[in-house]
Amino acid sequence: MRFEPRFVEYEPKSDKVFVYGYSYVKGASSNEERSERSYEFAIKISNYAPVLDYIDTYVGKPRTKAVLEQLQRKEENRRKNEEQR
Repeated sequence: MRFEPRFVEYEPKSDKVFVYGYSYVKGASSNEERSERSYEFAIKISNYAPVLDYIDTYVGKPRTKAVLEQLQRKEENRRKNEEQR
């Protein structure tokens, strides 16, 4: 497995760093498969040194606060539409 970062973003609202790129996995058949992958990091400083406080990884694009809020609005609209039926 290997990862090629394509984009790094710091989000001040959440104090997280998002790294987006492509993950490559090579199986026994020698065929390499590519997928989008994101890493989320929260980094703190302790005794003048960076400390990794939180890490998450998932398939797809970064789940920034703006993206999560947009998904939440879509879900709320979907529920409202279902209730009106």
